[in-house]
Amino acid sequence: MLDIPVGTGRYVKHPLDGGHRVGGADISEEMLRVAWQRAGGHPNRLSFEVADAAPVPHPDGRFDGGACMRLYHLVPPDVRRRMLREVKRVGRRWAILYIGMRSPWLDLRRVIRGRLIRGAASDPFPMSMRDLRDELDAAGMRLDDACWVLRWLVDGRLVRVSW
Repeated sequence: MLDIPVGTGRYVKHPLDGGHRVGGADISEEMLRVAWQRAGGHPNRLSFEVADAAPVPHPDGRFDGGACMRLYHLVPPDVRRRMLREVKRVGRRWAILYIGMRSPWLDLRRVIRGRLIRGAASDPFPMSMRDLRDELDAAGMRLDDACWVLRWLVDGRLVRVSW
């Protein structure tokens, strides 16, 4: 599987411990160093590289699947669409994505949180379910499942997609 951006490697340990091979990419060498230390003990099944999420520097169908956590809601829709197409291009079957969602309640909560906590993290490009379905459709992906992550505390959903 490919984890992009791999960040500090939070999501690679479980598949590695399950015997899977994992590739990770991130634009930050420092993050990759932390990820390597965190994932340690699997040098034959783990590879990291400095790379951007669009374009991904791998041939078509290189990975069984992919993961992209906590990125799509931080980039504009046109960039996000390119990134989704790249995940599909380098993957053969599936991906698990974290998507920052929007709704009237979540939008209000973001405003309140931003006013109460100066510098609070924000999701500049959250999506509605309709936006998500449209963007997945445009990328040739199908939404298989979606679940909230700590529904009342976090603004995002984990989604499983396939093609």
